[in-house]
Amino acid sequence: MMRWVLVSFTSSIVFGTIALPEAFADSARWTDTQKPNCQVWALDPAPDVSTTWSGICAGGKATGNGSLLWTYHGPDGQKRTSSYTGSLRNGRMHGRGISALADGDLYDGDGVDGERSGHGIYTYPNGDRYDGGWLNDEKSGHGIYTKPDGASYDGDWVGGEKNGRGTMVFSNGDRYEGEWANNRQNGRGIYVWTNGDRYDGEWANDDQNGRGTYVFADGFRYEGEWVAGNRQGLGRITFPDGKYYEGTFVDDQAYGIGECRGADGRIGTCEFVNGEFSGWQ
Repeated sequence: MMRWVLVSFTSSIVFGTIALPEAFADSARWTDTQKPNCQVWALDPAPDVSTTWSGICAGGKATGNGSLLWTYHGPDGQKRTSSYTGSLRNGRMHGRGISALADGDLYDGDGVDGERSGHGIYTYPNGDRYDGGWLNDEKSGHGIYTKPDGASYDGDWVGGEKNGRGTMVFSNGDRYEGEWANNRQNGRGIYVWTNGDRYDGEWANDDQNGRGTYVFADGFRYEGEWVAGNRQGLGRITFPDGKYYEGTFVDDQAYGIGECRGADGRIGTCEFVNGEFSGWQ
């Protein structure tokens, strides 16, 4: 498959990430256009690629505004075309342009020395879309990523990944607003489930981790420590009728001796075992 001045990487695509196969680094090279002594830079060019450039050439390289068209045959033997319309400098994309690959990738935006840098919109063959900042061919700054199933992320990016603050709406309607690191919920954030549950607290690697408050839609409330998504450590669970247990939690269950308030208003020392009230002490 032809890869060209403004590169589009369709292998290893995940939500919010574009990965460049290492093999491209070895196959990148200058390719001739139909004009004498006029070349453009290409990544992974097909052996039979034919390149045409409508603009001017200077110093042996395509430059200025114009249109590039690559024609080649894919692995299936079918003829394919990819194109770029916009500005080049020294044979590489530089300035505003629109790039379209034969497999459906489309980039409309800024480039610097052959890399996506500035603002641009990238549309993937599967319908995913990114509209935002770029730096050195990676998503950077503020950007919005949307998917056909309704999922979206609106927030900060660094190095092609969600980093900083942002809001993620999942395809099922769940919503997370808060801090991110390396494409994961990390730091402080609020997660709201479609069933009405809500967690406000600390996160690590997409799990509740640290201190946080979970309010259940049915009125239960937990405030305390979390480890890897489970209530673990010291915490307090309050029941809808006003009862509460404050003490130790193990593996997401109240477990041990702590302070309780009964339905009758009595406050004293009590014991829970595996999440069940065991008795007053």
